[in-house]
Amino acid sequence: MSIAYSRDGRRLVSGSMDQTVRLWDVATQRELASWQGHAGGCLQVQFAPDGLSFASGGVDGELKLWNLQPKRSGSTSQPLPPKTRDAVLHPQRNWLSIATATATNQGYRVWSLPTFQELYRADGLTNADLSLKSIAHGRLVEWTGAVIQVRNITNGELSTTITSPDGEVVSVDLARDGTTMAVSAIDGITVWDIPSGRILRRWATLKSGQGRHIRITPDAAKVITLSSTAPRRRSIDSGAPAPCCLAGLTITSSSRRRRR
Repeated sequence: MSIAYSRDGRRLVSGSMDQTVRLWDVATQRELASWQGHAGGCLQVQFAPDGLSFASGGVDGELKLWNLQPKRSGSTSQPLPPKTRDAVLHPQRNWLSIATATATNQGYRVWSLPTFQELYRADGLTNADLSLKSIAHGRLVEWTGAVIQVRNITNGELSTTITSPDGEVVSVDLARDGTTMAVSAIDGITVWDIPSGRILRRWATLKSGQGRHIRITPDAAKVITLSSTAPRRRSIDSGAPAPCCLAGLTITSSSRRRRR
């Protein structure tokens, strides 16, 4: 399961294990379109920087590009390395990053677009999972069990280490500013300030986090989780429950205090 925002924050695309990909209007909470996506289920979705198309990857091993402007033509392509498991576009730098993984080796590549010139690469990473979302800020977020580490992609060194207070980490996402991180773990959800290593907000969800996917909204004010449990919404400031919106999505809101 996966969800992703368009760059302007107005639309959201979701992919799920029912083999569909769906396009949503965030303001009206209305489904705009749905398509039969991947045999066996959709694992990842990602908007292009211009918001006119999005990519999806699934259990079937296929990477598909969905054009939201049918009359648009022309594209640039690049063969992906074997065992590519994730891809993220970074419009701030005009970069594309990919993650590769086999049973014994995990790594990443960073390319400059549209030339696909390789800028950074690494293999043999020892952590079990990683997030590419902060690559544009020069960082790679990795985790094993409850321990999350931040790697400098320029020199490959690991720096910040954060330990989830809620057990094994399932999913991680970073806000566009690269400093706010949302973590979904087996026993809870936390929002962190990476530079200080401080928890900004925490919700306990005892033993209900298995398979729960998490995303931060572009303005870093809300956290959305996708799971099979009943949807809930909570204020980031107060933690108080509130009504839910999109079916199957949990929105954890709202006006988070900004750092000065």
